[in-house]
Amino acid sequence: MKTLANCSLSEFMPQAYKVREVFHALYAAIGAEKRYADFLQAAQESDTAARGTLARKYIEDMFWAIMAAEPEKTVALLAALTFSTPEEAERFSPVEALTVLMDCLTSESVMAFFINAERLGGSDTEGILHMLTLLWLAASDGTTSPTASQSSTSDSAEPTPSPDTSANASERSAAVQ
Repeated sequence: MKTLANCSLSEFMPQAYKVREVFHALYAAIGAEKRYADFLQAAQESDTAARGTLARKYIEDMFWAIMAAEPEKTVALLAALTFSTPEEAERFSPVEALTVLMDCLTSESVMAFFINAERLGGSDTEGILHMLTLLWLAASDGTTSPTASQSSTSDSAEPTPSPDTSANASERSAAVQ
């Protein structure tokens, strides 16, 4: 399946901006700006040890909002990530959807593009920039991949896309700061 993570550069550039528009709509729909502000306030009021727990809670909260609160907008995002229509994306199996999402979230080139695009976007995108960074770091942590059990539960002979492992999470964190 063609995704933003495995397409040609001439396909990537226009599609990336479609993905960005869909992502911004989803971000607004789930009230992510307020969620981010609440996360920042809690992080500032806590000690260093608690910040990791708060970051994981923030990611969990964001995934809940994306998956449960706005499923139609999430399907639209999956459609944009796969060069398909929302109707076609609606027919993806859960494993296909998670594989596409993880393939894109763990792609260093895809996430670096979006993080840098938001960084250049100005101060009104700070929450989006941090959300993308946290999603990338969370998805790139090899110990907690949502698709880790796919090979043991899938009856498909197709290989599971492996995450981009050219840099570990701490290197990525330094690269985006």
